[in-house]
Amino acid sequence: MFVPGASAIADMIFDIGLGKLVPEEAVESVGFPILVIHGDADTRILTGHGLRVYEAAYPGSEMWIVPGVDHLDAFKTYPEEYVNWVVPYFKDRLGGE
Repeated sequence: MFVPGASAIADMIFDIGLGKLVPEEAVESVGFPILVIHGDADTRILTGHGLRVYEAAYPGSEMWIVPGVDHLDAFKTYPEEYVNWVVPYFKDRLGGE
């Protein structure tokens, strides 16, 4: 029920056709490196899709393929490693120390 409603709202209010979004094409317009985190046991979005996004991303982008992790479970499963990937990424993007 949530997904069709969110899709309809995105289309009506923001003129975004969620069914037409192609992340590996969209990421090409991002003018800075990104960090892609993808669990290799993700049953919603296959690892190959994450790899395509990474390969299309700005030079210098990084990808962490998290072993044995399903969708959105990287932090829950590997909290220390997650912080070791994410904090430096944001410090670099935001200019922190």
